[in-house]
Amino acid sequence: MANPDPSLTVSRVDSPAQEAQLEGLDGFLSYSHIDRNSVRLVQEFIEDYRLPAEPGAQRRTLRIFRDDTDIRTGSLPQELSEALTRSRYLIVCVSPSALASPWVRQELAAFATRPHAILAVLLQGQAQDVRQLLGVESRYADLRGLAKSRRIGRTEQVELVRVIAQLAQTDVRVLVPWHEERRRRRRLAAMAASLGVLALLSTAAGAWYVQRELANTAKAQSATAEAQAATESAQAALQKARADHEAQEGQRQREIAELNAREAARNQADSYVQRGQRAALSGDRFQAQHWFAQAFEIVDTPLARAGLVDSVGLPLAFAAQWQSAAGAGVARAGITAMAFVDPRRVVAGDTAGRLTLVDLEGTRKGWTLDLGSAVNGLSYSSHSRRLSAGLKDGRLVDLDPESGRQLGSRTFDQAILSVRHSPDGSRLLIGLTQPGGVVVLDGKGDTVWALQHNHAGSVQGTAFTRQSDHVFWGGSSSYVWACKLPDQGCDRPARVESWVYAIDVSADNRFIGFGAGGKLQLVDQVMRQQSTIAELAGHLFAVSFDPSGQYLAVAGSDKTVSLYDVRSQKLVAKSAAHQGAVNALAFNAGGSLLVSGGADGRLVIWRVEPTGVAVPAHGFVPSPQMLAATQRNSISDIRVIDEQAAIVSTWDQRQRVLRLRRAPKGSRPLTEGQMSVRLIESLDLARTSTFKVQAFSHAKLWGQIDQDVSSQLSALESPDAKPLMALERSGKVLAAATPDGQLVLFKRGGKSVRLNLARKGASAVAVFGRVAYVGFEDGSIVGFDMETRLRRFMSRCGDSPVQFLVGKLRAQQVVSALRGGGVCVLDSSGKVVVEEPGLLADAIALSPDESMLAVGGLTGTVSLRDAGDLAELASYEGHRGAVHALHFTRDSQQLVSGGADEILRQWPAAEARRIQQASALQLKVWLASRKAMPAGPSAAPWAAGYSASLVGR
Repeated sequence: MANPDPSLTVSRVDSPAQEAQLEGLDGFLSYSHIDRNSVRLVQEFIEDYRLPAEPGAQRRTLRIFRDDTDIRTGSLPQELSEALTRSRYLIVCVSPSALASPWVRQELAAFATRPHAILAVLLQGQAQDVRQLLGVESRYADLRGLAKSRRIGRTEQVELVRVIAQLAQTDVRVLVPWHEERRRRRRLAAMAASLGVLALLSTAAGAWYVQRELANTAKAQSATAEAQAATESAQAALQKARADHEAQEGQRQREIAELNAREAARNQADSYVQRGQRAALSGDRFQAQHWFAQAFEIVDTPLARAGLVDSVGLPLAFAAQWQSAAGAGVARAGITAMAFVDPRRVVAGDTAGRLTLVDLEGTRKGWTLDLGSAVNGLSYSSHSRRLSAGLKDGRLVDLDPESGRQLGSRTFDQAILSVRHSPDGSRLLIGLTQPGGVVVLDGKGDTVWALQHNHAGSVQGTAFTRQSDHVFWGGSSSYVWACKLPDQGCDRPARVESWVYAIDVSADNRFIGFGAGGKLQLVDQVMRQQSTIAELAGHLFAVSFDPSGQYLAVAGSDKTVSLYDVRSQKLVAKSAAHQGAVNALAFNAGGSLLVSGGADGRLVIWRVEPTGVAVPAHGFVPSPQMLAATQRNSISDIRVIDEQAAIVSTWDQRQRVLRLRRAPKGSRPLTEGQMSVRLIESLDLARTSTFKVQAFSHAKLWGQIDQDVSSQLSALESPDAKPLMALERSGKVLAAATPDGQLVLFKRGGKSVRLNLARKGASAVAVFGRVAYVGFEDGSIVGFDMETRLRRFMSRCGDSPVQFLVGKLRAQQVVSALRGGGVCVLDSSGKVVVEEPGLLADAIALSPDESMLAVGGLTGTVSLRDAGDLAELASYEGHRGAVHALHFTRDSQQLVSGGADEILRQWPAAEARRIQQASALQLKVWLASRKAMPAGPSAAPWAAGYSASLVGR
């Protein structure tokens, strides 16, 4: 309770007549809230006590005021003053805590004019405490036994009856004996009631026993007669039962054997899942994928398969499946080609020549058309709204995707192996069996280009660039070919050793993915590199990039669907839901769904959740030879401007606004001016050393806020001598360390301040609170008090140059990262609190709640650490190459990283911190129960599809 108000008063009562006129309350309980439990029992006893009444009159009850039960909403002093005025007596509950309570003394002072109306109740302490509190000798009710027993016993009842006698103005010599007599009568009444119930039960039991014996006698006589008849029928039934038992036993043994086999399979699957979870926890992603794939092979229900997929936390999750009615278990009716006609509907063709429209919402079947020959290729053009099917008998059929009605047909003299529309809908690329090769048709069906060189062989893999000006194709030849349209020459960007079944090109034309035999090949046209990402047992029949260019989906004869991260070239998901070879893959337009079709006649629908955003290479345009100058567009800095978008600075001196995963579709991109404002607003979350966003100079940014500061900054930012700069978290102070050994502090709307560093070679600067920090090439760190303009400390964490400085405002600490390796935490006096000498940082970031420190390494690993003791919480492996930039979202839930692999990735940082505190068993249970959790980024334990290891402490 707050401090008492000295305005507590009570109306003066000068005579007994005035006192008799008071209405409403018989007493006011004054006590310390430490004794509230005992006081509550006192109030309940007094108010529940019914006083003796005259014959024919209603028994009277008392009303006692206690703040916990009677205070209304309003002014506390006014409420207490009114209650004191309306109360006939003040009941003071004495205890050691009441002696120290200013409220009790204030309420006693309010009754100073009515000392005869003060009653004392001793709850705890000694008798002299009553006199010390009241100031006079007073008869009190001794309730000290109440605190120990927590109930009102016989002794406490008598003491409280004396208080009630005073409150009710009743003679205590009458009330106490009356109370004892009433208590004795109640005890005798209870005993009499118990005896009555016992007698009633005894009588009922006796009657029941007699009736039961009579019934048993009659029943025994009847049973004897029935037994004689039953004995005869039982002998006949025994023979029949023996025969039935032998038949049932045989059936039961067969059922037990079937159940045992099913249980053994499930136990084996559980064993594989447990091994996979242990491998995932230890960071061995590939071994985990192996064991999960083994479990998928023997689990016997689609629900269990979906549960296993969800429990892994992959970006590829089983959603639903559709089974062809005539395709179950019939190899010749397997799915061979697919094409999306809108984001939720797909057309599938099979080896029996049927085309079926499948609505993925509930996997409902639409129209079905029998073409009479195996469907080898399907392609849909949203521009012409036509579906083209290439058949084994050489026919090319155009259809209306809404009704399945045939719009036209053309026949070639050889089998069609693949069909592909150009992205602009103006051309159709057809792959033929040998010796035909490749044909390109225009919108009218006329041939605009055909193979003009000696490629002797079949063509099964075909693809267009997104500009529709180049075609890729491959098959039985030793090369993958790239040709400029119209006939402007062809080049061989890749050499192969096996049959090419499928080819696809990424949305930015940079990557070419194809399957050659069992090898998955990736050609990076910017880096002029050809890599073998994986080598599978069997053949790769389908290859498809998602629309964002982040993932490459592949499938083949091993019955699995795999997802690879294009830039890191790592396997991020591998799932088995088919019972035969997988022949076709297709992403919908938004990239949220992937559909796989197999020889088992199934369409399996997978949910795809991207974990990053790719940054396009600067100025990349394919040449006629499909190669361009080597130029990477690495991410150099990140600023999360809100929960939906981030400004990314790249090495080509440009900035791009990239939408994070939760960004709403259809929102407009920011202008350069809006980016500048958002950038300044976001700097309070960074707390990093050097402001690395290059095109946004400080002079340009501050020119929108303070022209004077902008002009002074322009003078410092000369091409030959660029200072290091850092903003204070509020954005009102900018610190600049100049090459000549000066520290200049610019205050928004104020004058600049110059401090002499007395040395040159500044390598990092940071400012937060009232302290500016400068790191030097020799590893030393100097802290300056910006108010006194004096050096606060000089410290050192190592001998290599200081690369980063990050400030912890609440703890008044600074985190330093050295270029040669080593991270340490210093307090406000420069003392090293904790250090990690072997930790090499190429980027660091502190979460806005200052609980986590993210460290990016040269090997592509992002280490999440406790900001207090630098203990590792989790390790994320998704990048290929150095991590140059890190930034947390405003709520500290997500960590955003970027680097040399040109992709922005998100990691659930806060989730990793919570899981880190769990035991291995708790984490295993949490992973297994994840399928019951709501979908979304906050539900995933790690960034979906990338290796992440939990570090115990």
